[in-house]
Amino acid sequence: MNITEFQARRWIAKAANVREDEIRYSKTSTPDFTLPDGSTYEVKRLYGDKIIVYPSQLEALSYSPDTEILVFGVGDKDPVARIPTKELLECVDSGRTSWQNIRIITYGSPLRVVLGREEWEALKRYFQDNSNLPGITVGRIGRFAILQFLESKGYYKPTTQSAGSLLLGKIV
Repeated sequence: MNITEFQARRWIAKAANVREDEIRYSKTSTPDFTLPDGSTYEVKRLYGDKIIVYPSQLEALSYSPDTEILVFGVGDKDPVARIPTKELLECVDSGRTSWQNIRIITYGSPLRVVLGREEWEALKRYFQDNSNLPGITVGRIGRFAILQFLESKGYYKPTTQSAGSLLLGKIV
């Protein structure tokens, strides 16, 4: 647990009136803290005027929309902001780069595409026809196959490609 998470755990225990040892901490997944009543918290460190959120965290938070994001500055004992997950996701989804006075930095923002039933079935067939893996997996090969499929249908145009990374481009 880093110092920011340590401070957050102390603040959560006091605010929720629970003992610190009753708060479940998750070192490797989002959200960071879960209380006995099921409420959850994600902790972010404030770097100047910005927080950093990664695609995997955004995805996990989308499954926990009631999670509260606590933002702590260096050495702060209390959060400088309490961001509702729904509001953070709305900011990211709408392309806004800030929530109130806090800038939101997303590295490698996830590509979100909505497919109809016919497109989804065609995508599944395409993936199964072009992969040695059984079924559909979500991972680098799955994302690459999705981008290839979208490009073949004219929905996606690649703009750059680098070794060891995913194809980058834009939705047409």
